[in-house]
Amino acid sequence: MRTDYDKVALECFCSNCDRLIYTGLDLRGYRRSVVNSYSEQVRAISGKCPECKTDSFIIPIVYSKSSVGRVT
Repeated sequence: MRTDYDKVALECFCSNCDRLIYTGLDLRGYRRSVVNSYSEQVRAISGKCPECKTDSFIIPIVYSKSSVGRVT
């Protein structure tokens, strides 16, 4: 993962598997999803779990003060 500069490593949770799963996501796709779902109430994005293949994957939104509100 250290040499994959276009990926972000995240600790996600699968509600179906009931466990934490570490995954690497495409940085641009992740940022696009964060910008598209930005609001005060949204703290996570849902997705498909790589283990059980169900739509029960909870991907945390990680904000930094310098990136909130900016689209690159």
